[in-house]
Amino acid sequence: MSLLDSLANDAENKIFERHAGRQKFGFKGREVLLWNDTTEQWTPWITLPWSTRSLYLKAVSENEFVYSDGRDSLQYFYLDRRQLVTVPSAVAVKKFAASVIKEIQFSYINGGCGPSRIVSCLPNGEYFYKTTRDNYTPSLYSYWEPAPEKVECGVIARFFEQLPGMLYETPAVADMQFTAADYERCRQHLDTMSYEERPANLRGYSPLPKKSFGKNRMLTALDEVAQLEGTAIKDGLRKTNENYHFNFAHGIHFINSQGSRLTISQNYIDTCNQPVGVWHIYLDGIILSSVSPHIDKFAREIAPAVFVSPDKTFILQQLAWIICQKRKKRA
Repeated sequence: MSLLDSLANDAENKIFERHAGRQKFGFKGREVLLWNDTTEQWTPWITLPWSTRSLYLKAVSENEFVYSDGRDSLQYFYLDRRQLVTVPSAVAVKKFAASVIKEIQFSYINGGCGPSRIVSCLPNGEYFYKTTRDNYTPSLYSYWEPAPEKVECGVIARFFEQLPGMLYETPAVADMQFTAADYERCRQHLDTMSYEERPANLRGYSPLPKKSFGKNRMLTALDEVAQLEGTAIKDGLRKTNENYHFNFAHGIHFINSQGSRLTISQNYIDTCNQPVGVWHIYLDGIILSSVSPHIDKFAREIAPAVFVSPDKTFILQQLAWIICQKRKKRA
């Protein structure tokens, strides 16, 4: 269980423990506590501007750990100085990209009982060439395709030049290029979908992970998708991503000459094998995220057989669900 899940499941007054070397930390609400082995008691250390119930934490050393909620910045805490330092996510990515990329890996991570896969590509001249043979078995992995045989080094270099800006991009409905036929297919699907089976028994494209908003509400929301603002799309996709159960994930891992690793990955929903629009970006295990369409374009450009374009019916349902969520909050 992740730290986020553990904190969310704990009662508000319970202290959640975390170790960094020999030091033990405690988290309770907005308070960060230190454990005193002599007195065997918790000592208040620092009050945070947000509740620790929503933290992603990683211990960097005995005196340092980092928080990221997958948005715009990283928060570094220094025990010896009792200091909080904010580092923009873009700065952290630029620092990673300043070192040469020495290896690219493509991965398939199975969320169930099946095996996971990793395929490596190493640089040779102007390309990264595939070095690990992918023992692809179509009968067992109908939704997994081999990694590309080669990737142009220049494409990778341009991606890392643009990635810092992609972290903050806000998607627009117009960029998704929906046609009248897309809307009609989605309308027909919503009209025939069962709204009683939630969530485990549902089959087909569904962006409703917890409960139904009802057919009429979803159909009405679908008619308003074109007016949905970019910020609402960005926040809504992140919210739906938190609510889903995932079957598997595809990822691209970049390893630089300093041994640091940056991963971009996308989760696929177990009920329909469709990807959620959020791209998880992990920098040495610290989570960032983005809903930039340019990351989507990059992944499908270099590995089109791995990152298949999502069904637009599914995307439209996600956007309609976001509108329903907004209405629910206003009600």
